[in-house]
Amino acid sequence: MKSVWILLLVVVVALPAMAGTIYRWVDSNGVVHYSDQAHPGAKKVDLNALQVVHFRTPTSDAASQEEPAKEKPVPSYTVKILAPADGTTLRPANNEVHASVKVVPVLSPPALLRYSLDGQDLGQPTAALRALIKQVYRGTHTLTVTVLGAKGESIGSASSTFYVHQHSILNNPNPGPGPSTGPGG
Repeated sequence: MKSVWILLLVVVVALPAMAGTIYRWVDSNGVVHYSDQAHPGAKKVDLNALQVVHFRTPTSDAASQEEPAKEKPVPSYTVKILAPADGTTLRPANNEVHASVKVVPVLSPPALLRYSLDGQDLGQPTAALRALIKQVYRGTHTLTVTVLGAKGESIGSASSTFYVHQHSILNNPNPGPGPSTGPGG
């Protein structure tokens, strides 16, 4: 059905240039037809004159006299840190924390994300919406994610404060087998 509409559109656009009068009718199956020949029940279609737009290629003189192109406005981004959520207490295995963010609108070049933990940058700016932060030890930490523009300026950011607790060796969640006391123990 979609291809019928596309064909119909092509015919409607092309026919005014080729024919003087166009007729429209609907057959017994409900299919709409267009033709340059009248059919029983056909109605004359009034088509507007075809518009023609002429483009000119600027010469080198004209190009030098034009105003300089205005810079595109820099979009403003909204950043939301999905993980670790603000106020979360974590007990990370291997002292690693997974971070993920949502950026609205969708991040587009040249914008990049800079991840920082406790004020220290975590590597080079990236387009990745997820990061693995290593060597996160016990305490209170603040993750900041900043969207950087083409010139390194901040065009959006968010922060999340989270807490890391370490498992105690005295309260080990995976103690493993205890000491052996021998047979019949």
